Amino acid sequence: MNQNLPAKQDTDQNPDQKNLSQTQSQQQNQDLNQINQDIIQQKEASAQKTELKQSLPSSSISLKPKVSQTPAQAQPQVPPQKNFPASSRLTQPDILKPKIDFAFVKRLLEKARSKIQKRRERKLQRIIEFLKINGRITNDQVQKLVRVSDATATRYMDILERRGRVKQINKGKYTYYQFIK
Repeated sequence: MNQNLPAKQDTDQNPDQKNLSQTQSQQQNQDLNQINQDIIQQKEASAQKTELKQSLPSSSISLKPKVSQTPAQAQPQVPPQKNFPASSRLTQPDILKPKIDFAFVKRLLEKARSKIQKRRERKLQRIIEFLKINGRITNDQVQKLVRVSDATATRYMDILERRGRVKQINKGKYTYYQFIK
């Protein structure tokens, strides 16, 4: 029984120590609550600014303070902040404007146009090969042969007609194109 007495005394804390630990934990909880509130306020303010910028036309209204306002009026009132550890502070990333390399964009567009032109010429060549074998072709046959829409098939046949490779026979439903040697 004597051995149990010292263990019991270790588990019982001095009332002053209990009050001190409770006060410290309460202070920590208050600090954490304040940090959370600050974070929420910063997020809400950021979201409101973003919504305001998106909802207003950029050319008609400026979000900058007017010249007639004093600096105290122009800046929002921010309550003093406690010194919290650096890890708890929110930092907003710097918004960088993307740098556009116009020469690079121009090269990409030229490359894309070149590929489109090559693809078109291959399709036109397939139409000419079909015409050499069969002698005539309809718009529906062109659509199926090169897998394009009705309008594109008509456009391709117009290109070949302007180049003098085909001649359009009839108009409307019974239109077909004849190969010119």
